[in-house]
Amino acid sequence: MKKIHSNNSFVNKYKKPNDKTMGYIRNLKTFNVSHGPVRSAKTTDDIIMFCGEIDESPDIVHLAVGYIQSSAKTIIFEGDGLGIKHYPDWQERVELVDKKKVRFRQRVFEGKYENIDCLIILPKYKSGHPIKYILAVGGNQINSHEPYKGFSIGMVIATQWELLHKNTRNELLKRTMLSRHRYHFIDMNPTDPNHDVYKQIDRWEEAGTLNYLDKMMEDNPVMTQARIDEIKSEYDPDSIEYQRDIMGMRVSAEGLIYRVRDYNILEWAKFNPSDYVSYVIVADPGQNASATGFGVIGITRGWKHIDVIKDYNHRNKGLVGFAVKMPIDYAKDYIDFIKGAREIMQKAPRDVYSDLDLTFIREYDRIKAKNGIHFNIRYAIKDEIDDRIKTGLNLLYTGRLRFYDICKATIESYKKAQYDAKQSVKGKYVRYDAPTEGTMIDNIDLVEYAISAYRYELSLYKGD
Repeated sequence: MKKIHSNNSFVNKYKKPNDKTMGYIRNLKTFNVSHGPVRSAKTTDDIIMFCGEIDESPDIVHLAVGYIQSSAKTIIFEGDGLGIKHYPDWQERVELVDKKKVRFRQRVFEGKYENIDCLIILPKYKSGHPIKYILAVGGNQINSHEPYKGFSIGMVIATQWELLHKNTRNELLKRTMLSRHRYHFIDMNPTDPNHDVYKQIDRWEEAGTLNYLDKMMEDNPVMTQARIDEIKSEYDPDSIEYQRDIMGMRVSAEGLIYRVRDYNILEWAKFNPSDYVSYVIVADPGQNASATGFGVIGITRGWKHIDVIKDYNHRNKGLVGFAVKMPIDYAKDYIDFIKGAREIMQKAPRDVYSDLDLTFIREYDRIKAKNGIHFNIRYAIKDEIDDRIKTGLNLLYTGRLRFYDICKATIESYKKAQYDAKQSVKGKYVRYDAPTEGTMIDNIDLVEYAISAYRYELSLYKGD
């Protein structure tokens, strides 16, 4: 076991919730569901309830479930100081009891159970209860439940329930059937009203086993009104994301995703390379009917704007004979594109990226030196697609993502992109991608890779 060194961050950060939330915390039932938008303290409520019941449970094994295992560890175990590993009752400390100093031992440790990362909770002194193991597991794949299939589970705490695979959600209910202290603590974000999680919640309500709470950011005790207003200002009020992430509404993600406004378009006649601190060049090689896209993306002084300065887009679909480009042709085009970028920007790029396409990268590496290019390709940084979509929407709305008017392929890609309605019902923000039908998301992908590469710099901007 590995000892956890806590700095009492839980005690320092935790604020007493409002009456609405306290009613939820006290109304313990088999299924406890905290539903609401971002930053509404849903997970913290469930952590308080879960930890309060661990000492009462005679069961040995319990589960902390996230989209992937690292999500469970980051959100539920760590929780920015408010996670399970920081729960104050389990920390080594000295307290006054009947005016006497009493030393309490450390009861929470990091370790493994059946080779799965877990937290180990030692029992209260002379309680007679066994050691408890809280296993961190992921749940987004069809077979995510395999590591604990067959286990007898006591309690479950799960975050982002709507994103877990249906097989995971069903298996979690099965694993707790023999629990002697059966409780599920679930938080979820608003999603498509036709998502089957809502049908599941309705069944629990009909059975009388549901404790349900709709939360808002205003219910988070550590959120000031100024910070709430700041977050709201970053969202397009006409977007689906605003309805879900701010208003907490159950809405379908369908139709056009982005709104490119006049203030997102820059005149090439006014381009000045000295406006940019640095820039990156990104490739998104296409396969079969997909297009291949390149982009020059720069970040302005003061870290305010990220601009698409130059683009390239080519699709083999519908072409025949010598008009069809092979990986070597795209590699040559990319080298020419890099040379053109250096001339325009009057300096070398910070980095040269590409999505993972081994054939394209091999051809680039094979011919770059004899063509006067010495930049090594770095693999593109890929965040989760729903995070990429939300970030792009917010940057567009606030005017921080811009395009020069010569970047017609990229502008058109943003204007035409649509949500994948089938994925929406599964709780996911995904762009509809059907290359044979002529969808154009390749240039959006490469812009998102650049945004991810400049994530830190963009975070430095604090407003005018």
